[in-house]
Amino acid sequence: MIAYEQCHRSATYIITQYVVILDFLINTEKDVKILVDNKIIVNWSGDANKVVALVKNLSSHITMTSFNTHYYAICKSLNGFYENPYNKQLATLRHEFFYAPWRTVSFGIFILTAIQAVCSVISLFHGKKSCIYITILL
Repeated sequence: MIAYEQCHRSATYIITQYVVILDFLINTEKDVKILVDNKIIVNWSGDANKVVALVKNLSSHITMTSFNTHYYAICKSLNGFYENPYNKQLATLRHEFFYAPWRTVSFGIFILTAIQAVCSVISLFHGKKSCIYITILL
């Protein structure tokens, strides 16, 4: 299909652009696993490294005269999202600390315990009224 699209100038390059986007997305076997888990691609070979090699081989000799602007905007948006340091930190936080429900609950308990400790220290210096006020605000 790629060869057919490359030989005919009037073609819309749908398959070729799809392979170029897959090449953009797939660099490692971890990328293949993510795409398979989200049901974006189907891995019938069972080996993620074979899929990486297949996509790299398919896209190695593709020449694109024009790329769909909509696809280009999506790729640019994905790169911008990936390069944002806030998104990287949030992803690390989710993967390291909140990958299981019990870890999320324990983190919530930790935060509530820290709030209680702060209220105790404040009530030591300012009396009980200010601590009740702070607790109501939270």
